[in-house]
Amino acid sequence: ELFPGFRAQLSKKADTFFWKGELGLIDGAVVPVMAAETEEADSGGRYQLFVKDAPKACAKAVDELLESRFGTATQALRAAELALNKALFEEAFARNRKRPWSF
Repeated sequence: ELFPGFRAQLSKKADTFFWKGELGLIDGAVVPVMAAETEEADSGGRYQLFVKDAPKACAKAVDELLESRFGTATQALRAAELALNKALFEEAFARNRKRPWSF
């Protein structure tokens, strides 16, 4: 499994599927994420991401992810993992410019 901590569930209220679980990030943080099926298939994808309690360094990435749509739940989760880790890496790199190779 690509994301073993995620489980597919059915929302009875919205009558759609969603995948819910936690992503582990490169700094050791664990972030709750949900990829929900939307009815907006013509908007470029069927899944929308919801990210909760992400580190502050990831705020811009979270905003961009919330605006995006993805073809599959796996694509959505992978995009979240990459975007959040990239934001953390860039923040750490900017903080430690004088000391390359340290995180």
